Amino acid sequence: PDLCLPLLKRLVDEGLIPVLPDQLTVNQYQPGSGIPPHVDTHSAFEDGIVSVSLGSYTVMSFYHPCGNVTPVFLPQRSVLVMSGESRYHWKHGISSRKLDIVDPQMPGFHGDTSPAGLWSGGASGPTVLTRGVRVSLTFRKVRRSPCSCGYHQHCDSFHQQMTEANP
Repeated sequence: PDLCLPLLKRLVDEGLIPVLPDQLTVNQYQPGSGIPPHVDTHSAFEDGIVSVSLGSYTVMSFYHPCGNVTPVFLPQRSVLVMSGESRYHWKHGISSRKLDIVDPQMPGFHGDTSPAGLWSGGASGPTVLTRGVRVSLTFRKVRRSPCSCGYHQHCDSFHQQMTEANP
């Protein structure tokens, strides 16, 4: 939508995404709902996936194939850009729960950016936050040719090419 163009153009101008997206998915998540860990399909979308969180905060976890898990705090009205390795190699997901333990040292946490009373733990330690309704706007660029990302473990284009080459 035209309403989103200023934000998307800014992300392109700042080099955070290579091109303007041409696809938008809007999802509403009730407290307690989540997203199973996944990598967005390589063959369907180009590099540079943008997620805008409206309504409630959430904690999105990133899963590296070697077993490392990194939780990232996504405040209300935040923008997350996944590109390169974070887009193609790391799985991302949101645990199904109504409460999160949030530490001020968690990536993505930059002080109290929430309505009054949400952050009660101060700057010195973790606190428990209650999730509210969250709306996610996910912007992607539809891919018109096979993916050539180099992250073969999750790349469906690579696996299809290997299957066709070795029937």
